[in-house]
Amino acid sequence: MINFFKIMNIILDTVFFLSFLIYVIFFFIKLQIIYLTTYFIIIAILALFVKLIYWLLIKKISKKIDYTNESKIYISRISFCFLFYVTPAYYILHSSNLVVSDFIKLITLIIIFILAILSLAIEKYFLILEFKNE
Repeated sequence: MINFFKIMNIILDTVFFLSFLIYVIFFFIKLQIIYLTTYFIIIAILALFVKLIYWLLIKKISKKIDYTNESKIYISRISFCFLFYVTPAYYILHSSNLVVSDFIKLITLIIIFILAILSLAIEKYFLILEFKNE
């Protein structure tokens, strides 16, 4: 069962990342697709729930508890969820209500994209670190 969630996690993270990249590219070329926004939000929610279930299954399998390392892992997971799932989805939902130029919106999207890449790298690092400690 954990293998299924691991595969779903990888697939949904990849789809989420690629759909965000496509959204940034479409915004750059000034192409508005309403369904892409809805699709992106649905993928973000689904990927977040699969990620949380996957982390719960990993925690149940892991019997060793190291409280000093565990706090780092929890903080990194919270930051990962916030930077990778919540921030892009929130910005895309509310970008139509912003009263700024399109250039500022594009710069903000690029910054959010870079932060999402960094959070993905941090999450993978701590996942590898957690498996080494087992």
